[in-house]
Amino acid sequence: MYLIKDAHIFNSELKGSKGYYIREILDFSSSEYQQSKLTPQEKYLIISELGLERLTAVLDDAFRISNKGYNAEKEAYLTYELLKN
Repeated sequence: MYLIKDAHIFNSELKGSKGYYIREILDFSSSEYQQSKLTPQEKYLIISELGLERLTAVLDDAFRISNKGYNAEKEAYLTYELLKN
């Protein structure tokens, strides 16, 4: 079971989980994604469980103010397509 708090995703089954930053899961072009210890299968599982639209909204909220040119929907869709193949 995964939970969302702010821009982080937590595994509720792991005590003391520090969580994963949303870009680590849903933004293929970010350094957080590239350096993540999560496997592609784990990322896909998280997206499947929480929903692509819901996580895209979290990603958008995280960058809407600081980076007006950031397209969360495009990044999320591209990442999801790469993971499911």
